Amino acid sequence: MKPSTSRLSRLLTYSFIFALVFLGITLFDASQYALTPGDSNSHLTKRAKDTSYGKDKLSFNQAVVKGNQWICTLPNDPPATQQTKFTKYDQLEVNGWTENDDHPLPDTLDELKELTSGIAVAGIKRNPKDQLMGETDDFELQDPLKAVGVEDHSNFQSVTMQQNREFSGNEETNADYVEDYEINQGVIIAVVNFSPRSLAAPGQPLPDLRAWSDVVFLTWAKLCSNGGDIKSLKHVFRYHIKSGETSTLDIALEALGVQTADDIKVWPSDQPEILGQTFEANSDEGKALIGTPHGVGVGWLIWQHQGGSQLGRKTFDKVTVFKTTNGQGQAWVNIHYLLKDLE
Repeated sequence: MKPSTSRLSRLLTYSFIFALVFLGITLFDASQYALTPGDSNSHLTKRAKDTSYGKDKLSFNQAVVKGNQWICTLPNDPPATQQTKFTKYDQLEVNGWTENDDHPLPDTLDELKELTSGIAVAGIKRNPKDQLMGETDDFELQDPLKAVGVEDHSNFQSVTMQQNREFSGNEETNADYVEDYEINQGVIIAVVNFSPRSLAAPGQPLPDLRAWSDVVFLTWAKLCSNGGDIKSLKHVFRYHIKSGETSTLDIALEALGVQTADDIKVWPSDQPEILGQTFEANSDEGKALIGTPHGVGVGWLIWQHQGGSQLGRKTFDKVTVFKTTNGQGQAWVNIHYLLKDLE
């Protein structure tokens, strides 16, 4: 359902303010973990303490190193200590998470931080399903999905998980993870993600269950519990990657050898002379894109959820950077991570 003209006007106004005030915000918490530098036997270790990605942006070469560590690590059997402790859906509730599809327009700037379902700087549509899944004519990802063999777009489910309740006596952070899921064809589209860390006040306690990878896995598992194949996951789209504290956008542009998002072609491209939109995972460009905060989140999703009743053993196969135009000609950068089974 499209918002009324007056509501649309308010949304545009608030979105503009949001763009000015929160341009530098970290949009998601890719993980609470870091890679340990090393050779092909390098392993993944938990962070000693939480830090943000914004203080020291990754360079392209640093991202290549980090991505290579994922490529070398994923084929190995993970130690039990590396598997997530969050395996039950009710752990979300314990940590203050609720599923919420209702996002009223905000009355204050503070409330705007809570309006994350489908919001973008352009701010035209609220519901990510409206924008992505075909309820309007400008189905943004229709062609890219078809390019990877996802032909049926009628069964996507849009889920918004909000950390909007107290946990262990601590205040909520109002974090949001908004994804679209297609369990039959193995697709997750990460639409809008504000992590607890990115929205919490300095010193504010964070829930133990806060990583994007854990919240998304538990949601995926619940959706698959009624006859779906939990191991079917094959495609993860990171939609509308913004500039700011993470270095993903800069690394994506460097991988393609272009200066701005406008220089990126849509996918599938009708101009084959623009090479390098799709990269093998073991190429330097592919490794760099895997080593970004957005890629690391996918890495932890498949690394920490390998158990027999979970995703199974997977790794990265290919990575594609492409552009959509949000129906208004604005260039939005997206990344598709193609996964493959190791078993």
